[in-house]
Amino acid sequence: MPVTIYEIAKQAGVSSSTVARILRGDVKESHRRSVETAKRIRRLANEMGYRTNLRARAFSRGRTHGIGLLYTDDAWIFEGMNTQVVNSLVRALQRSKYHLVFAPIDATGAWEDIVLGGQIDGGVVFQALPAEVLTAL
Repeated sequence: MPVTIYEIAKQAGVSSSTVARILRGDVKESHRRSVETAKRIRRLANEMGYRTNLRARAFSRGRTHGIGLLYTDDAWIFEGMNTQVVNSLVRALQRSKYHLVFAPIDATGAWEDIVLGGQIDGGVVFQALPAEVLTAL
């Protein structure tokens, strides 16, 4: 079971909101006590094996840091220069701390959960999309 900010807070003797602020970097370390507390919490988090829960972060911030690649024909991704374009897109997104989510526009309608369900913050389109998809977007 993953370590939570609540467990770190209990171990450190501080509130969970203090732990959350420190671990996301939203703390002013202008006072000696604040600096020491932040160092202690970061050390405890590391020792306890804490990993950021991206779902919880996305929920609290209202952002997923995911960008959807909407496409109707998956064969084009692996053809010629298109592979290099997609790889370049992935690297550019990673530099900005985003990730690529593939969202195939097909008969299953799974794209609706991804795009309209809030799993991504934006989208990229390299192919013409059906009119009903454009209307929904």
